[in-house]
Amino acid sequence: MENEFCKMGKQPIIICFPGSLKPTNPELIGMLKIMKITAILLFTASLHVSAEGFSQKVNLQVKNASLEQVFNYLQKQTGFSFIWDEHVLKQTKPVTANIKNANIETVLDLCLKDQPVSYTIVQNMVVIKSKKDKVTLIENDVPPPVDVKGRVVNENGEPVAGASVLVKGTTIGTNTSNDGYFVIKNVEDDATLVISSVNIITLEIKVDGRTDIGTVKTKFKVTQEETVVVSTGYQVIPKERATGSFVHIDNELFNRRVGTDVLSRLDGITSGLIFNTNRTKLESDNVGNDITIRGISGILSEDKPLIVLDNFPYDGDIQNINPNDVESVTVLKDAAAASIWGARAANGVIVITTKKAKRGERMRIEVNTNTTIGQRPDLFYDPQFLNAHEFIDLETDLFNRGYFNSVINSISKPRITPVVEILLKERNGVISSEEAKNQIDKLRGIDNRDQLSQYFYRPAINHQSSINLRGGSDKFTYFLSAGYDKNVRSAVGNDYSRINLNAQNTYTPVENLELSFSILYATSSSNNNHHFPSRSHTPPYSLFVDSEGEAISKVNLYRESYLNTLEGLPLLDWNYRPYEEIALSDNRSKVQDTRINLGIKYRFWNSLNFEIKYQHQRQTV
Repeated sequence: MENEFCKMGKQPIIICFPGSLKPTNPELIGMLKIMKITAILLFTASLHVSAEGFSQKVNLQVKNASLEQVFNYLQKQTGFSFIWDEHVLKQTKPVTANIKNANIETVLDLCLKDQPVSYTIVQNMVVIKSKKDKVTLIENDVPPPVDVKGRVVNENGEPVAGASVLVKGTTIGTNTSNDGYFVIKNVEDDATLVISSVNIITLEIKVDGRTDIGTVKTKFKVTQEETVVVSTGYQVIPKERATGSFVHIDNELFNRRVGTDVLSRLDGITSGLIFNTNRTKLESDNVGNDITIRGISGILSEDKPLIVLDNFPYDGDIQNINPNDVESVTVLKDAAAASIWGARAANGVIVITTKKAKRGERMRIEVNTNTTIGQRPDLFYDPQFLNAHEFIDLETDLFNRGYFNSVINSISKPRITPVVEILLKERNGVISSEEAKNQIDKLRGIDNRDQLSQYFYRPAINHQSSINLRGGSDKFTYFLSAGYDKNVRSAVGNDYSRINLNAQNTYTPVENLELSFSILYATSSSNNNHHFPSRSHTPPYSLFVDSEGEAISKVNLYRESYLNTLEGLPLLDWNYRPYEEIALSDNRSKVQDTRINLGIKYRFWNSLNFEIKYQHQRQTV
């Protein structure tokens, strides 16, 4: 059997001539000749169209782009469809190319050079496959891509404008028109279309080789917005009814950061709340708690905001509040807060609301534990640090200019550095100039930052564990929680620990009458025994530990030559050893905080309540 065919578009037309049947009718023979000529012309036209596709010029300029990005660029310029396996492309390298006026084959050859993949062009498709794949692709086995069109409407039959229609797993897609219509070109016949929009439920449609998927009916997306309520400390009202400037931090936002205290979790997420971390200890009793809202309202007046905890001003240490017991925080930032809390709200108000159980709620147990490990401080980061060589040159120059004369001649014998002590001995003739130079040269190569980092600092470790239990019935609710925190500071000798216990109960003996009781106990302990040697006391060439690990004494209040004259006298040791002082110091502070709340509430109507609350708070240091 003899077969001849030509390709019209994408479907082959096959004309068969049985060898045993030879046409004898002249009209039939003429008609067959015309059909053969038509087939040849169509085949030639198909080759011409294909040749135009291959001869189309391409421009490609990319830098460190993935092959997937390159294929997307080529697909937009040429109209070719690219087919690949994602697992194959994971093994490829980024591509950098600057190609102008080249055909598709040249561009692919350059981009796939030294890559573990190759390509095959079938009709208007480029198939990417691994070089290890020995399977040959037969042209008629690959279903050609199709152009898919359709329309998207909602439940009421109205067109959905601007809906996204994407081919699943690719970036190929489009948006629907104002009438809901869309057209996507070169879609594989087994592809899946994903239709989505803000007001409809996402829907997936199989193409199954269809060019027209018809009208797609979608469903409305029903969103139930939860009403956001704000606590002003006196009342809880919907957010839209709250007046003045405020920031509401819900539980999800509050727990985005990990911290052992409430304020550290507010840092960076609350507009208008300023953490003054640049203040010194003399300016603030507790640097971690030094915060202001919208700046300072006075020069010498108190600038800290008012802390309100569960509707009562909180005068204790805010670090004693367990952040895992906090439900939400509201920051009141303007004069509207003063209308509620009076003059104490002049610097703003931070309203903290703790978690509570609900009526009819099943018993819930929440456990939270986390550990944060920080790096050891990098003492070599300071760009203004003077090394021993530079420091000694400066001391020598100042000594020669007479800068230390007043200190040297003082009857109180104040401290001077070892280099100044050597230079003084040289000037007084106690040692020779060569001996003084040798002693000073030995100090030039010393850098005590290695010993500071090893003996005075460590990685910081913050650990926090908490558990709470809550639930309730129609007449009784309960909330119980316990927490333990242990923070090991980066400075050796400093640490912080805290224990929290919290119990809240409400009881409704009769309808509309509610009795409440809560008790909170917190105890915290902190050690501040770190002795960081001051630069004025310990220049960069002064070591703290000898080769045997023993602490070395340093000049502190008096000159070393003066202290040497006291040896043999019945006096205590006047030498200062920074490394030894860490173990000898006992600067411990302990705080205990107890808070008891009582409340009676009676509801007359939905809009009228009568409520009395009482709080007793005691803090001992």
